[in-house]
This record gives sequence, C-alpha cells and structure tokens, in this order.
Amino acid sequence: MSRILFALPLLFFMSCNLHPSGHSNDSKGIALHDSIIDPDKIVRLKVTNAEDYDQVLDMLDKNKLNSISVAVRLFQNAKLDSLSRDSMFVGFNDFFALMANSYLENTDSLHAKLAGDVSEGTISRIKSALSDYGMNLTTAEGEYYLEPQTDWLIKNFGNKLSSGYVEFLTLSSKEQKEKFAADGIILIPVETLMARIIIWEDFIGKHPGFISLNKAEDFYTQYMEAFLSGTENSKAFDPASKKLNAKSKSAFEAYIQNNPGRKSTVVIKEYYDLLKSSNFLYSEKVDAFILEKLYN
Repeated sequence: MSRILFALPLLFFMSCNLHPSGHSNDSKGIALHDSIIDPDKIVRLKVTNAEDYDQVLDMLDKNKLNSISVAVRLFQNAKLDSLSRDSMFVGFNDFFALMANSYLENTDSLHAKLAGDVSEGTISRIKSALSDYGMNLTTAEGEYYLEPQTDWLIKNFGNKLSSGYVEFLTLSSKEQKEKFAADGIILIPVETLMARIIIWEDFIGKHPGFISLNKAEDFYTQYMEAFLSGTENSKAFDPASKKLNAKSKSAFEAYIQNNPGRKSTVVIKEYYDLLKSSNFLYSEKVDAFILEKLYN
C-alpha cells in the first residue's frame, strides 16, 4: 500500500556528465561508478536540460519521501528558461506519479497503519506527514491512494514555469478542491460541470502549443463524457426505462442555447439531435457517438 516518512540516505548512481554546481571540472563530481551519494551532494548538481533532470529522477529511490525534496531542489537550482523548466516539470510529474504508486505499495509500515479500522487521529497524522511532500491521502471504493496536492506544486514550481503552465495548475487546483466524482457518483452540480467544459475548452484554444495539452484535453473529455452520458452511478439514462432523464435533457438545451459557436456546443447539439430522433431513448448509437466525437 503506502510508505510514510523515513528520510534515509539515498542510494543512487549518476551519469558522469552531471556535476555539483560550481564544480563542473572537479574530480569530486558525481560519476557513474559512485555507489552511495549524500543527498546534500545530489542537490548541488548543475542540471542543464530536461534529459539530465529525468536521468536523475530515474535514479532516485521511489520508496523514500526525501527523494521528492531532492527533486524539487534540483529543479529550483536549474538555470533554464521557463519553457525548458516546463519540460523538466513534465518529468517531475511522471516521477511523482511513480513515487506515489511505489510508496503506497511498498511501505509495510504504512500498510499496517492503514489496515482494518483506522482511527481519525492516525489518518490525520499520516495525511499531515504526506502533505509535507505534496501528497494527498484519499480513498475511493474502500482503497487508499495518493495524489499530488496541486497547491503544493504551484508553491514549489510555479515561479519557474511558463504562464500557461501556471494557469493550468491554477485551474486544476480549483477543481481539486471541489471533487468532481467519487465511487462513480458525480458530486458537482450540472451547472458546475458545464462550466468546467467551457473552462477547459477555452484553455485548449488559448494554449494550442502547451506541453501538457493532452492533460487539458483529458479534463475536457472527462467532463464532456460525464455531461453527455453520466457516470457509473450517476447515469444520464434511467436504468429501467433507458430514457434520458429530464435534468440532463434540460441541461443540454440550456448549454446549446447559451453557448453558440463553441466546439462543445456543436457536439452537444449533434448528440441532442441523435437522441431526439429516438425519442431520447438510450441505444448503442450513444456509445458510438461518444467514442467517435470524444476519443477519435
């Protein structure tokens, strides 16, 4: 399951082209044959590009939370332009996801603490410890998992990133504070769901060259699919009658009327007309439409 915070010395091997800052020609630089490196030496590395940064992240121990602190300090020490740092930040996000999975799965002590009935006090202490490293401990369908705290990412990386990435993180942070769904149930009002479709459609249009555009598109697609057909436990169609519920029908009509000229509106209008042709009854055409319009 997970691991809680034990900051032990980091074991890792480095490429010979990376050196501590200010010692690029020093024989004491970190090299491939070095076996045990002190974290204080690691954070003085002079990373000159995203590829070098990714190489360091690959070598960091994913079962020690202090690896996150090392990764952040390396990022902050890099003397690069904001777009190059955007590329580094993509690497950090990949590292952070691997770190969360590995830490949760491989830490026996945390696994034991989360097994069975867990007191609120224990959960609170675990959350507080993980929060220092930018991780949220959350649950879904009885399982614990870790996710990044977007506000923590903004605090630790925002001043080095491009304006587009800061905007992306700011939007993501607002949505993280008002969870979209849990256990297959949509938690936000339909008006908020419609607003999120518009927000991400606008972001995609404003930042077509954004390095993590696929993540913004994932948000847009997630919200569009939920709006059109619902989720596992918040279905747009009545399970018994297979008819579109009145709330969804009214929401489609409102969106079409209030948002002319949008890409999303074109899709929703086509969908509405498709349903209208079958008296708003569910059919396999619904799934085919969503697959074609949102995933192709």
